[in-house]
Amino acid sequence: MLRVMNIPIKVKERQNVYPPGEDTWFLSDTLIDFCQKCISPSKLSSLVCELGVGTGYISIALSIKFPHFHFIGIDISQTAIFLSSLNMKRYLLDGKYSLLCTNFFDCLNFSTFKPYIIFFNPPYVITSKTEQQVVNPELYRTWSGGSDGIRIIVQFLEELRRIQFNYSFFITSSRNKNDLLIDLFIDDFSLQIISERQLPDEKLLCYQVKKKKGNF
Repeated sequence: MLRVMNIPIKVKERQNVYPPGEDTWFLSDTLIDFCQKCISPSKLSSLVCELGVGTGYISIALSIKFPHFHFIGIDISQTAIFLSSLNMKRYLLDGKYSLLCTNFFDCLNFSTFKPYIIFFNPPYVITSKTEQQVVNPELYRTWSGGSDGIRIIVQFLEELRRIQFNYSFFITSSRNKNDLLIDLFIDDFSLQIISERQLPDEKLLCYQVKKKKGNF
């Protein structure tokens, strides 16, 4: 699989915005590999949506490989939106991206918002209420996945029920209760692991989400 870390991307970072790391590079690699193998050239001018855009690193990596994509980056953090705007301005042409500060897909018109690809590097680290009390709340929400690691992923999949899309992807950890996702959304989606990356103390998993027939 491609190593996006070899692409010369330098992004500005800010306190309280999740910085690029192994999970960032893993998702970038997976998306680039998927697009190269599975997306027809006629679809390479389609709309791509990144939820939780953070620094903008993954969208920038995709834009370098696929310059005809149009990107929309969404984040609940105003700091992240400001930061990603600085970074995207350096690498993407005007008119190739837009940024929206909102919670999940609030404020979007679902009759017109129909992205070809949606991807999300969610907060997936198993955390306790005790940790929440001692960690900077703004930073905490960038990586906290709750007691089972999937709290934010569940919200993401609930949101996807309302959206028309062709492909969607998210990552999680092998430590999490990922089987619960299949149980919760078995009527709506097919969830398939399409890539893995072994780290010293966990395995990162990338799931592809497909809507089942009758749920469009």
